[in-house]
Amino acid sequence: MSKKKFVPVIIVLALVLALAGVLAACDKTEKEGVFAQAGIPVQDEYGFWGYVNSAGEEVIPFDYTWASPFDNGTAVVATAKTSYNVPDVYDVPDVFYLINSGGSRIAGPYAYAQLIEGGNYAIVAKAGSSAFSEGDVLYGIYDIGAAAMAKDFAYSSMSWDKEAGAVFAEADNFTYVWKAADLSDVGVRAGAVESGSGSQGYAYVWTEAADATDELNAYVYQIYDQENFGFTSVSGNDLTGSGYGWWCISSDAADGSGGTVTNYTFVGEKVVTTFPQADVVSAEAEEDMLLLTVTNAEGGREYLLFAANGTQLYSGTQKPVLDSTSGGFILEGENGAYTVFVQGLKFSFTLNAQSTFAGGRIYEDAQTEEVYYGYTYRQEAEDGTISVRLAAVAEDGTAYAFDPSVFGNKDFGGFVGGNVLVGSAGGRVGIADKQGNMLVECIYSDLRALDGGYYAAKLGNAWGVIKADGSQLTGFRFADMGV
Repeated sequence: MSKKKFVPVIIVLALVLALAGVLAACDKTEKEGVFAQAGIPVQDEYGFWGYVNSAGEEVIPFDYTWASPFDNGTAVVATAKTSYNVPDVYDVPDVFYLINSGGSRIAGPYAYAQLIEGGNYAIVAKAGSSAFSEGDVLYGIYDIGAAAMAKDFAYSSMSWDKEAGAVFAEADNFTYVWKAADLSDVGVRAGAVESGSGSQGYAYVWTEAADATDELNAYVYQIYDQENFGFTSVSGNDLTGSGYGWWCISSDAADGSGGTVTNYTFVGEKVVTTFPQADVVSAEAEEDMLLLTVTNAEGGREYLLFAANGTQLYSGTQKPVLDSTSGGFILEGENGAYTVFVQGLKFSFTLNAQSTFAGGRIYEDAQTEEVYYGYTYRQEAEDGTISVRLAAVAEDGTAYAFDPSVFGNKDFGGFVGGNVLVGSAGGRVGIADKQGNMLVECIYSDLRALDGGYYAAKLGNAWGVIKADGSQLTGFRFADMGV
């Protein structure tokens, strides 16, 4: 090629590269958090779901009756549209598909689908001979990376327990347990589970007949230990509920003198401890905790408080008092010190001599998963006037005071995305930081935190996405957001 012919080619190539750079620079859409993948699921004015980017631009068409957020490049969608594409026909059963970030269907149709464990697997189901026919539903697990079934359609029910990190499936009167992370076998048990929804504070307990060598007990109770991915066996004669996910197994043992003594084993997510009958005076269950009154070695009363996972939260001769406002237990110490046990957690704070505790409740930030104990107290000024104050303490002991002098007349609405949800007259909500500085004014009717510091905001009857500083991203034109 001659030199004269080569120069124009270089110029054209440079122009193409420059144009590509300009186009890339013009892309102002967010690429972090909830927008790091294909987009977020939103509902249009016709009731159908699709996906949009941070500018509100359609990236996956509005072809579905339901859509989940993306997880690891995969989402679940459902459609009940007829072949005539009539929007107001909803009497056709939902059909589920797995889609990739480009919107292509990669698996399905199914009668049901749910992503589990970071989007690596999906629980899927089929009804009868196909996903479109009625009949007994069968469940299996689809391996998204391998694009193949990891567990075939052979189970009558299947559920993912996120807290336990396990998948439970039933078939032919057997319960199968797999680790959700890699589907490795945890174990299999005969019979249906006696107890357990899989939520925090609940145990999975199976009852099996004891063998002939156990002369004192008729059953063996198998308790799933979700921390160690295994089972603990406890022999006994009776399994009784104690409320709030606690179960009591009574078992007999020889006392060494030819007689028997009954022991009581209290079970939360796993076995807590066993006490002889004479030691246990009473048992109270409340909000995933168990308070036992026992007789100590000196013959006096001692109080033991356990979380559902077996952690002992308290031991002492002062009885924790039930706090009806939070459903927890409270210990009042000296010099205004308080310790609160609620939902298996422990919080400590101190009030000054001019303040009186007036109750509290648990707040959980669904986005950050941080848990706080928010409490109110009455504070008396030097002139005798009384004011009501609100404060909160985090699990790590960090305290936040929501002083009216800072927040004004705004209501504290809990924690959202690492900040504070506040409300004003008329039911409008906004966002402040934990020191009371307003970040988003109270103009919205609803706010939901999204990954990456964004918020789904409802203005009037329409939803849009804003940043934590209140700046608008998508515009307010969606009927709902699936986040």
